[in-house]
Amino acid sequence: MSSNQVESPLEREANERPRGYRIRLNLRLALIFSAVFLIGSAMLFSATFYTLYSNLRDDDLSHINARLLGFWAQYQAGGIDRIVQQIQNENLLMGERPYFVRIANSKNNTLVQRYPLVWESFDFTRLEQISPSGTDHLITLSSPQANYHLEVAGVRLSPDYVLQVGMSTQSRNLILDIFQRNFIGISLLLILMSFLAGLFISSRTFKPVGQLNRMIKSIISTGRTDARIPVHSARTELGELVVYFNEMLDRIDRLIREMRNSLDAVAHDLRTPLTRLRGLSEIALKGPEDAQAYRKALEDALEEADIILRMLNTLMDISEAESGVMRLRIQPLPLDTLIEELAEMYRFTADEKGVTITTDLVPVSIPADPVRLRQVIGNLLDNAVKYTPEGGSVVVRARATEVEATIDVEDTGIGIPTDELNRIWTRLYRAHSVPMVQGLGLGLSLVKAIVETHGGKVSVESTPGKGTRMKVVLPLAARNG
Repeated sequence: MSSNQVESPLEREANERPRGYRIRLNLRLALIFSAVFLIGSAMLFSATFYTLYSNLRDDDLSHINARLLGFWAQYQAGGIDRIVQQIQNENLLMGERPYFVRIANSKNNTLVQRYPLVWESFDFTRLEQISPSGTDHLITLSSPQANYHLEVAGVRLSPDYVLQVGMSTQSRNLILDIFQRNFIGISLLLILMSFLAGLFISSRTFKPVGQLNRMIKSIISTGRTDARIPVHSARTELGELVVYFNEMLDRIDRLIREMRNSLDAVAHDLRTPLTRLRGLSEIALKGPEDAQAYRKALEDALEEADIILRMLNTLMDISEAESGVMRLRIQPLPLDTLIEELAEMYRFTADEKGVTITTDLVPVSIPADPVRLRQVIGNLLDNAVKYTPEGGSVVVRARATEVEATIDVEDTGIGIPTDELNRIWTRLYRAHSVPMVQGLGLGLSLVKAIVETHGGKVSVESTPGKGTRMKVVLPLAARNG
């Protein structure tokens, strides 16, 4: 930034932020996406882990209960001796898994107990410390040397004997550990992939936002609005945003050009009356002292001042109308009566040129500002008479439907070239085809602004050498606001 360039408040605020503050939007969205995926993965892992754990635990308990049921059946068939003999003869394997078995008396003293040697570190004496009434509940034994537990369930064979069978949770823990490691590993990989995918997708998706941000920053820094953001796809919301932003820049450029052209035209048009005003004053001052000459100079100066004042007032009226701040005094207005009055007034000027003015009107009343609508119709009649040669005619028509009224001002004048039709509404524009006709070039701009302020619209049809038709459409219902 050059030394003579003033830094804007937005630029100052952006530059004063710490570097870490400027986290790119696509990175934030990728992190949010990954965080959501992480939370979802954690919830899925919790639900799946709990379901797997419950199923494995139920499966272990079903094995224990099945073994208890088998011993109970043996007891019913052959008594306690048969069970003891079977325990001593078995290899303490349930399928491929070892198990623990114990028989206690009514006082919970151990009568028979067998378990694999690998379980010697478990404190089996804890089973005798449990009250006899609690021996048929599920009991968990732990060992400081093992990373698994023994789960022991019991059944009362008779009032004198209690049978307990236990299995380790080693197999269950192994499966759960494998599941946990695999799930975490896959989840981390998927989270990384989701972050990279989110970063890639968001970077491509929000690429227009970055371009928009850089474009706005460039406009703030340089004041230039001629650059445009390339549109890759207008089917998305961001694509539409880019299209609308480019259209906004086009409109701003157009308004700036029109403003510059208007300022140039105003400066040019004001130069002539101001120069004449100054010239008249100098001539009056340099000439001999003559009251009549002074009076004539003042009259000419007043006429030039009126031209300047009329131009400035018209420009202000147009600006007020286009910006929506023009105050309208809306009231029921008999349109046919107003047109007839204006036509009668302009017939004097038309008769001097040899132009006839006729009307074709139907009675219609509209809500409008009579002063402003008088300006509209008066400007249209003035232009029609001004650009119609001797022997021509001007016809003013008024029609109405259920929702709108239409005013047509049609002449047999010189017409408007096709390439100038869209430019006649521009402020201070005067047709190049008729440079000898005097005017400010503001009449049609004022007409368009007033009509649109009333909620209507104005259009033109013209054939060079044959004539022009101006059409004004106004609503029959008052405009809200």
